[in-house]
Amino acid sequence: MFYFIPSWYNPSRQWYDDTPTWSRVYDKMEFDDTINQLKMFQQAQEKCALLVLSYRPQLRYFLHKQDLQATAYWSFFDDIQNISRTHTKKIDFKRLNWGEGVSFLYSPFIVLVRKEGKTIASVYFAENGNVLTIDKEKDGVITESYVFDDRGFLSSYIAYKKGEAIYQDYLNENGVWQVREYLHQDGFIAINPEADKLFSKTLYQSWEELLRERLELFSSCQMTETDTLIIASDPRHNAFLTSVFLSYSKVFSFFGDRCSLSDTAQLTAVSEAADLIVTEKKETHDALINSLKLSTLPEGKRPSVLVSTPFDTRLRLGHSQSQKELEIYFFIDTINLEKRQRVLKRLLALMERSDAIKLIIASYDRALDANALKKDINQLIDEAFDSARFFSSVKDSGENQIDVSEEEDNDRVSVELITSETQIIGLLDHVRLVIDLGEKPDLYTQIASISAGIPQINHVQTEYVSHQKNGWIARTEEELEKAVHYYFDGLRHWNDSLVYAVEKMGDYTSGQLLARWKEALEKKREYE
Repeated sequence: MFYFIPSWYNPSRQWYDDTPTWSRVYDKMEFDDTINQLKMFQQAQEKCALLVLSYRPQLRYFLHKQDLQATAYWSFFDDIQNISRTHTKKIDFKRLNWGEGVSFLYSPFIVLVRKEGKTIASVYFAENGNVLTIDKEKDGVITESYVFDDRGFLSSYIAYKKGEAIYQDYLNENGVWQVREYLHQDGFIAINPEADKLFSKTLYQSWEELLRERLELFSSCQMTETDTLIIASDPRHNAFLTSVFLSYSKVFSFFGDRCSLSDTAQLTAVSEAADLIVTEKKETHDALINSLKLSTLPEGKRPSVLVSTPFDTRLRLGHSQSQKELEIYFFIDTINLEKRQRVLKRLLALMERSDAIKLIIASYDRALDANALKKDINQLIDEAFDSARFFSSVKDSGENQIDVSEEEDNDRVSVELITSETQIIGLLDHVRLVIDLGEKPDLYTQIASISAGIPQINHVQTEYVSHQKNGWIARTEEELEKAVHYYFDGLRHWNDSLVYAVEKMGDYTSGQLLARWKEALEKKREYE
């Protein structure tokens, strides 16, 4: 059995919920190694489960949103609150015990509960429309808050004094408090003497102390010595989890910027505790290898460090070869503004000479103003290129059909703000060539391009793109035109790239990636 421990924490209260109200949910491109690794293991039909350590009353919807709703999980807070409910029930906030004479005032973001001309409560909603929290107030000062579970019951209660949160009670399904967290500086944890479950103490100095007790109980009752933990490496829990699961096989996953590569003490500690380390970046791989050299572990007991993408390839070959347009997908987040402008001018020059070429400018950056960027590009075309090659006239008539005006539309250049993996896959379906000229090309774009059989132009060599096989390594910007012609002048090189991509795809399937993990773990066990 593989147990996944994610790094899903509130930045200000580590063990508390971080679910935003629906009005603060923004569509943005996010990757999480635990989510993607879990999907890969499920794809390979491995037995796996989540260990959720933080308070997440909206966990079911979160898993549903990630297409993981069928995933088995153990929740620390469900455990201490004695919650076992699996079915859901919708809460009608109007039917709560408000008393007589209340009215409900709907704003675009919340519902205000009013009585005798004063607001007595504010109702906040989660992204899925469920009640998230209710804050009661008096004379504009919050007096108590109620936090609801997405299964349809009150999960916790926060008491206030003079507008300041004093303590939070975590409740069972019947509304009886089981554990009380004091929210002042000491932050100790009290257990209800009448709690449903047995605890070894009535008072704990921290969440970590109580969590250790419950994890040790869980591991002794539920886990076997052959089970493996896959831990999202994070300085906030690495040392703690290492000490709790001392005798179990552990894989640490380094992803993104969660861990500082300059913290050699942290890297060395993780390296000594791990049976296997996986990372998506060669830079992290090299830093970990160096930390292992500082370790006191004998060479045979040192863990393997694998550069392993958390994304698997699945055959989704595009259809660009069946259309006359030659679409370029230009990912801009990995380069600075100056380089973007220089590359853009080169691409527009190619487009000026060939009407078949279209350009998609892609970004994950929510702060990017797509309309402003498109306007700047149109202005650049007007100033430096033959605008007639880019713009077409669009008639705009008023309702009375008398006044007819024409405005120019550039349908050969589009700007796409990417918010989901599905959106990328949809765009790549008709793309002929992907360009990412950053020093660290976007990993998901590289894997998605391999899955679609699309050649890529990169500035640096990576293990995912081979020069003149499934792409072109353009060491200089001057090579860009040559690289584009290589794949756009006829289909021969493009077809060769497609065949190579399909062959390479086998290296990054769920089964193949998992086989590499298992092989590395087995080598470690053989030495021991």
